[in-house]
Order: sequence, then structure tokens, then C-alpha cells
Amino acid sequence: AQGWSDLQAQLGPVDPAAVTPYLGRHANPDLGEVTLALRQGALDFAASGFSSELRPQIDADGTVIAYRFVDPPVARYTPSLIVTFQEGADGRPQVALTTPGDFGEGELVYQFAPVGATATPAP
Repeated sequence: AQGWSDLQAQLGPVDPAAVTPYLGRHANPDLGEVTLALRQGALDFAASGFSSELRPQIDADGTVIAYRFVDPPVARYTPSLIVTFQEGADGRPQVALTTPGDFGEGELVYQFAPVGATATPAP
């Protein structure tokens, strides 16, 4: 529980301007589709049967490290699961889901590409 409390202390508010390019539907060939949406100022990550709010983890100088799931069950049972946003090689917004691998195989990174020409904001 202490680790979760420490992590919560590092979570900041979502900057709508920073996440807007990543809103909409994204797909990964192994994991399927996810949808990112801003709802009443909260960033919502929805995938196959679950949804969780994402909040940015902020380092000491105010830089966003990654986005963390804050709603159960994802936040409690997979606290090391993170979401990052970046520009893909093609210049389009790309979402990455990173999780520790099993048995010392290192991190597993799943890249999600926008569905369609560009991601479209969800209401």
C-alpha cells in the first residue's frame, strides 16, 4: 500500500492540450483496439471490457514520465503498467503500453497506431 501511496503523490492533472493529438481509437495487432477520450477533464483509457482513468506521473522538475492507470483493477494489480505518447516514425500520434515481461525477459512494449487517417477525439 505504501508504494501505491507514493505513486499517487507523483500523479498530476491531465493537460488537455498535451493529450488531444492522441484521443480516439488506436489498434495493436496483438492486443486489439483501445480508445482514449477526455471526459470532464479526465483521460479515459478503454479496452476490451475495462476502462480506467489515466493520470500523468510527474518527476521532480515537472516533466511527465508516463501515464498511470488509477482505477481498479488495473491500478492495483498491475501498478507497473504504463502508457506513453509519442510521435510514430510516420509522424502520426502513437500510444505505447509498457509492462514488465515474465521471467526476466525485460519490458514488453505494445505500440498502438491510430485507427484511420488520424486519431479522432472521442466525446
